[in-house]
Amino acid sequence: MRRLARAAVGFALAGCGSSLESPPAPAIALDVASSDLEVAQGTAQLIAVNVARSGGFDGDVGLSVDGTGPGLRAVVAFPETADGITDAMLAVAADTNFPTGAYRLIMRASGPGVPDAVDSLRVVVDPAGTPVYALQMRPIVVTLGLPVTVFVNIDRSNALNREIDLGSEEVPAQIRVSITPVANYKALAYMTVTADSHATPGRYQILVRGVSAGLADRLTRVPVTIRAAQ
Repeated sequence: MRRLARAAVGFALAGCGSSLESPPAPAIALDVASSDLEVAQGTAQLIAVNVARSGGFDGDVGLSVDGTGPGLRAVVAFPETADGITDAMLAVAADTNFPTGAYRLIMRASGPGVPDAVDSLRVVVDPAGTPVYALQMRPIVVTLGLPVTVFVNIDRSNALNREIDLGSEEVPAQIRVSITPVANYKALAYMTVTADSHATPGRYQILVRGVSAGLADRLTRVPVTIRAAQ
């Protein structure tokens, strides 16, 4: 009887331990769409940034940038919040006489009661007239089994006459992606994202690559949130 009693107590304690597990702490995560951005002197480029909430946090978030100075400016614009994600565009501009070279910007997201989240961006300032471009995409929310079509915006700073091919990489097995260029290659392209009907809801990420002859490839990370059918 004594052994059975001890076993019963041990089982009860184990059960209590599993039921008392702490829930995830409220937190935010910051993601800049690419680790690198090229800007020609006298121009500006946009890059997507987003903040994801977790652990029950649903408060407001603020975004700030360190590392700028006279002649190199960074401004957060067009913030939108949906499905627990705040996404915005970061505009980076270099004056015409700003020295060329590589610079590091630090972006910070903050919210009440949660630790700050930090990400960095390497900004390369090229000589005026250098053909550069950037890919701009906001986070995507897709429902199981239902395709979603979004724009892929190509910011063609000094690269108006360049043909740019787009492709997707590192696509999770349960997500399908197709990119359709428009007839006029200077305009936007379309990207259709579909989550298989048996996919696991959650947050994922895909890469979109831009390729243009004579220019460095452009990579942008695109968060994809899969949600269950309503």
